[in-house]
Order: sequence, then structure tokens, then C-alpha cells
Amino acid sequence: MAQSNNDRRAERITQQAIEKIERTITLKEEEKKTFVTLKKEQLFKHFEIVEKYKADDPEMFREKINENNQKLNKSMFEAFGKTRAREILGAMKNK
Repeated sequence: MAQSNNDRRAERITQQAIEKIERTITLKEEEKKTFVTLKKEQLFKHFEIVEKYKADDPEMFREKINENNQKLNKSMFEAFGKTRAREILGAMKNK
């Protein structure tokens, strides 16, 4: 049951991220698919980190979240190239 909840959460959060990005820039279909894959991978790891560390070890929690976010950034750079990845990541940020 928890896994399906995480699946739904990841799907919803990823869709919201795509909508936010597309308010600023246009993603090609292939870029969307790649982004969805990378973002969901990051979110599932995030959910795992929250479950494992948030209550018991806040310091380790912050460290693991930062590592996970850096891994997403690195994956985005590898998948889209530095310039396009920065455009996409910039469009994801709250303004």
C-alpha cells in the first residue's frame, strides 16, 4: 500500500514540476520522458531518506537530501547538457 502511495505522490509531484517548467520553457517529448524518469528516481530516493532519517537523525537527513539533489543535478547535466539542464532546473525553481 505504501508503495502505491509513493507512486501516486511521485507522479503528482513530477507532473507539477513539468507544468511549472513549461510555464517558462517548452520541453520536447523526449526531454519530458527523460525528466520524468530522473525526477521520479530522485523522489523515490527522497521518500526513502525521509522515512529512514528525518525523525532519528536530522543532520544525516539534511546531508542525504543534499546528496540526492546533487545526484539529480548531475543526472540532468548528463542527460540534457549543461546549458539545457540549467534552463530546466531554473524553470523548476519558485520565483
